[in-house]
Amino acid sequence: LWIVLVSQWFGTTKIAGSIGPDFPAFYTGGHLARTGEYSNLYNFERQQQLQQKWKINQRPDDISAWVHPPHSALLMAPFSSLEPRAAYAIYSVLLILCFALGLWILRRQCPQLQKSKFHLLWLLALICPPVYYSISAGQNTGWMF
Repeated sequence: LWIVLVSQWFGTTKIAGSIGPDFPAFYTGGHLARTGEYSNLYNFERQQQLQQKWKINQRPDDISAWVHPPHSALLMAPFSSLEPRAAYAIYSVLLILCFALGLWILRRQCPQLQKSKFHLLWLLALICPPVYYSISAGQNTGWMF
């Protein structure tokens, strides 16, 4: 699974025609916040127009709609100043770091986890499907965790 994800990041496979299916919504929301187009944050036609222009969906007529609270678009604004694939790669690395930090905090809070080796806990987390899918789809699960 991680080989497929890295292939997506660097565009070395046929599935790399798109970035994670959820990331375009975050990228678009960040762009709209950064450029002052807050009135279009929930305008699906404008979102689709931008995503088609950037060619970041699997099919040209797809839309990854922004449906999140408006303030979270501000968190994505810095990413939207980058090219979409670079933004997706950096975003994914930051999600992995958020997962690592979350595991570190969780381990400090749970006595049962303190007995385990952190690298083993980290490895188990990385091969856990929810972690892989959240990063490969470009979701915000790492931040929430």
